[in-house]
Amino acid sequence: MDLKNVKVKYCYMKNIKDEIVVSMLKSQIRNTWKDYSSNLIINNLDNLYVLYIKNDLIKQFKENMNEEIYNYLIKSNVGYVAGYVLFYKPKKEDTSNKIRYIHFCDSFIPKLNIINYIINYYSNRYKMKIIVPYESIDDAIQYWIKYFSRNYGINDVEELKEFINLNKLKVNYDYNLFEKYILL
Repeated sequence: MDLKNVKVKYCYMKNIKDEIVVSMLKSQIRNTWKDYSSNLIINNLDNLYVLYIKNDLIKQFKENMNEEIYNYLIKSNVGYVAGYVLFYKPKKEDTSNKIRYIHFCDSFIPKLNIINYIINYYSNRYKMKIIVPYESIDDAIQYWIKYFSRNYGINDVEELKEFINLNKLKVNYDYNLFEKYILL
């Protein structure tokens, strides 16, 4: 399955009026982020950027979806939020208005690189120069290492530090995590 061949809808969560879809996404977020983070995301649904698959397109994703969720979606005739990114705009340090941070993100259909797809769409649509995660989280560090390499040509911790300093990014990174996984 290649997302480029599927017509999907990008929108802010506040534009999705289907209460079943909103309820399902809230449940997914609570299951993924069991700490205070789930409340932070749910309280900021208006700022979420999502990849929304209309019900008539769900069948194209069957091979990548959890069977139970797939069957539920087909029977209930609702769309599905396949992934989301909570973007956050920095305040004063970015006078060019071309930097965005990612506070939280997740995808619910594996092996489709949904997060990267949403980031690229957002970047192209809003002409962003830099989009980076605000924090380094152990569970996602390998993804972000690949992301930095693919998007910015960064392949080691020193290059990452230089990139952050050069662009005056305000991030909360544990460089030891990056070092640990880069060396693997």
